[in-house]
Amino acid sequence: MDRRQFILSGSAVAGSLAIPMQSFAMSDISGDLFAAKVKDTAAGNSRLSASKIARLGIQAPLKQVTAPGGHDVSFPLTMRIARQYQENIYVWFETESVIRTYDQQGNEQNTIALPDSVSLIKDFALDSMGNIFILNGGQHQITWLSHQGDILGYIGDFGIDLAEQLNGPTSLTLDSSDQLHVLNAGSRTVKVYKNNGVFLFEYGQPRWGKQRQLLSLDGKETISASGGMMRDNRWHFTPSGQIQ
Repeated sequence: MDRRQFILSGSAVAGSLAIPMQSFAMSDISGDLFAAKVKDTAAGNSRLSASKIARLGIQAPLKQVTAPGGHDVSFPLTMRIARQYQENIYVWFETESVIRTYDQQGNEQNTIALPDSVSLIKDFALDSMGNIFILNGGQHQITWLSHQGDILGYIGDFGIDLAEQLNGPTSLTLDSSDQLHVLNAGSRTVKVYKNNGVFLFEYGQPRWGKQRQLLSLDGKETISASGGMMRDNRWHFTPSGQIQ
């Protein structure tokens, strides 16, 4: 399938208000900190914590390596990102080149092979059609995949001059209208795109102050941000960017 680069200018841009934030470690996006403040069954929240994954009986895959003494050693991989959409649970374990899917009883259903260009995932989210949007470590754009893992295109590109450009994206989610919300550290805003890559607007709250750092996004009807100095606070927005 042809690869398309979506760098679209001349879009409607809402007010550019700042959101202080910082980059976060991979463990912050696994779901533990975010889901600790809400019930896993809360409407609109798709992230699942490691404890929820364990309760479902989902076992981490084992990786086998050869020790210096020549004998083989196996150890479980760490779950980094887990999200639930409809009846399916999608999990990425560190270093794997697939996203694994499970049912709500914890039974593995399928694996989605990732392209070679996707290696260290910082975050991923799905739209209503099952397309996967992946934020890859070290990149300033979102990789757009089909539900089978084929590359459909890229959203955003590195830059600071245009509102649609990204510099330091850290987390993402899709709302109930399939609009992609991207937490962007460089501009300290959340940037919003259609799921076909067209830039729409960005939003944020400058009055929060630098101490209120945002780390992760979630939600559909309501967009929730987690963060804070103790990494245990949450703030809520409408999909149009109004704070609630």
